[in-house]
Amino acid sequence: MRRATPHQVTWANATLLAAAVALAPDALAQPGSDPNPDDEWLESEPDEGPGESASTDPADESSGSAAAGDDGGGSENEKPEASRPVPAPPPPGGAEDAPKPKAEAEPPPSRSAREPKPDDEPSDPGPPTLLGGRKLTVGGYGGVAIKYTRIADTHALLVGGEGAVLIAHTLALGGAGYGLTTIVRGPLTEEGDRTRLHFGYGGPVIRFNFMQDGPVYLSVGGLIGAGGFALVREDYPGDVDIEESDVESNAFFVAEPQLSAHANLTRFMRIGLDVSYRFTYGVTLRGYRDGDFRGLAAGAHVQFGWF
Repeated sequence: MRRATPHQVTWANATLLAAAVALAPDALAQPGSDPNPDDEWLESEPDEGPGESASTDPADESSGSAAAGDDGGGSENEKPEASRPVPAPPPPGGAEDAPKPKAEAEPPPSRSAREPKPDDEPSDPGPPTLLGGRKLTVGGYGGVAIKYTRIADTHALLVGGEGAVLIAHTLALGGAGYGLTTIVRGPLTEEGDRTRLHFGYGGPVIRFNFMQDGPVYLSVGGLIGAGGFALVREDYPGDVDIEESDVESNAFFVAEPQLSAHANLTRFMRIGLDVSYRFTYGVTLRGYRDGDFRGLAAGAHVQFGWF
């Protein structure tokens, strides 16, 4: 066997170094590759016997090194093969900015689920009662009223007032009274003196409010009581003394159903209009009859209280 000359050993080392430099970019492009390609080539270099090294021709070595140089120059512009997997780049903000799957929207809860009813609450509480049941709201009011009517075929004006306890904003229990404020002439006495008629009535009142969806509503009710009238002799001007012989009176029964419309101006004040019909029974004085004091009446009222 021939031993390799120093010149041949030098050319062999140069060839290996050029091949390592040419293949270094491909080794670096592969993920997880060793950053030092020279060591990988040195470790993977096959052992050659002295005979193989000695048989290398200098001309062949020069042509091989030139070819290796050409391959090295071309491998620098090579691109990674298509078969090699290319990892996807990470999102710009890191894993925190990566899109997350959207959760399915849950349907809104039903009205019954949002507003559960207590087990002990009945579905139909029923109307307010005086003995147990729902808690009642108690208020009250009082005010003045004015009415236009006819008394003994004469235009007349009645002024009075009404007060009541209001239960559950609906039922009113109280009383009312009215008196004649205009002058109504009576018949002449046996002596030929003129007389003046005085009239009034009053009694318990019951009233029921309905259609209370707004500030304006209606009520229906009535008064049942007693009334009376008197004929008073008119003396000469300046004489104010009235003797018992100058007065004649008569009492009678009164019933007056009424329909009213109310408007709540504030929580404590309301106004309204009234229409009623007055029934009388028992009038027998001086030629007067029940029909002289019966009749239609219309007026207005102003009331204050807790409605």
